[in-house]
Amino acid sequence: MNREVAVVYYKGEPLARQTIDLIVDEKVVVEAKATERLHAAAAPQLFSYLCSTNLEVGLLLHVGREPKFKRLICENRLKRRPA
Repeated sequence: MNREVAVVYYKGEPLARQTIDLIVDEKVVVEAKATERLHAAAAPQLFSYLCSTNLEVGLLLHVGREPKFKRLICENRLKRRPA
């Protein structure tokens, strides 16, 4: 498990860097939130990380008054550009 900076690619070229809370086994992005209420932008933020990297599975963990978790998937086949 690592805290990592993921490189965002656009049309095969590096575009930007994003700091991701945790990447497990180079397969799962984990976004952890520790707030009283889970903000509505948390899931879209995680989905954005998945869409901008080669990773497909994300796990949103919320530790607060009502702990929750959510799994998100962004299939790489949807990221391929047409030939």
